Amino acid sequence: MESRDRLRILLIIGTLDIGGTERQLVELACGLNPLRFAPVVVCLSAGGPFHERLLRHGVPVHILGFRGIQWDPIGGVRELYRLVRLIQSEKPHVIQVFLYWACVVGGLAARLAGHRHVIAARRSLGTFKSGKPLLLLAERLVNRWVRLFVANSEAVKEDVCRRERVDRQQVTVIYNGYCQATQESELVTAESGIQKHCTGSAPVVAVLANFIHYKGHTWFLDAWRQVVARLPSAKAVLIGDGPMRPAIEALLAQYGLNNSVILTGRCINPGVWLKRADLLVHTSSEEGCCNAILEGMALGLPIVAADVGGNTELVQDGKQGRVISYGDTTALVQAICHLASEPVERSRMGAAGVETVSRMFTMARMCAEYASLYERISRI
Repeated sequence: MESRDRLRILLIIGTLDIGGTERQLVELACGLNPLRFAPVVVCLSAGGPFHERLLRHGVPVHILGFRGIQWDPIGGVRELYRLVRLIQSEKPHVIQVFLYWACVVGGLAARLAGHRHVIAARRSLGTFKSGKPLLLLAERLVNRWVRLFVANSEAVKEDVCRRERVDRQQVTVIYNGYCQATQESELVTAESGIQKHCTGSAPVVAVLANFIHYKGHTWFLDAWRQVVARLPSAKAVLIGDGPMRPAIEALLAQYGLNNSVILTGRCINPGVWLKRADLLVHTSSEEGCCNAILEGMALGLPIVAADVGGNTELVQDGKQGRVISYGDTTALVQAICHLASEPVERSRMGAAGVETVSRMFTMARMCAEYASLYERISRI
């Protein structure tokens, strides 16, 4: 099929740095049927580690170098104009925008370019906009030009309808798909770290999350010092990196946890660490459809997660793991210690997680649902 006969899908995001939404976008672009779809990715500010996978798959990537109108007004207007011209040049059938600033800037550019088939992806709860009326105002303005919103959980859909005052009929839910990362260059380093720090039968608890404030590392470490008081040989592996690393390192020193906590740093292939873990803990205060939880479940790990966002749509308490109240440190400590000491229960919950992911959260299912959506929107 000629390129002009395929549906051209323009996917706009801030960067291709390591993150759940970025990975989902890349897998979507690579997973669409190339005989029917011609995806193009636009990064507003920069590329990142996932850039290479798109290029290997033949997906064009445009990087605009956008720094933001608030920091560079002249440059911001110039890059906005570049995006408008790019949209007019690509002539996409559908534009999909991901994460807040890409939604605002991409939605505005689409409007200026005269494009009317815009899908806005909502990936998490919008609590970051609380107390910031200008952010909500800009979003609501651009929302007037959005054809459809896609939430990645029912919890996110409810949040969009309430916070953004969007009609329920305008929001559809497409859950994330699980994809197993493969980055051979990380395997030797990770295996070396695992052999050095995680030896014998000591329980290993994984936390897979970027080091940003709402991911709850502070809460986890407060609980972890109580866990190691009960299970001195236990190890925690914090998989990720980010701006909160200095604060996390300071807490490790303050709590005397340096010998029981491993910081992996940036990790494109977290599976090599997760395969050595016994359970995965997720202490984030807000989530949509949590990719870290899906990854842990797919690899057979029982989950301990807070009851926020879409977490309860992935994990049923007592089935795939334990769901606890956010901020309840006592419950968090008890859940970790119990599962760390019960291999039979871990095995049962892990098997339930594998079955859940294979039945409900495959990447093939997600791509098929988006493909159907693109077909429908392009015919309106």
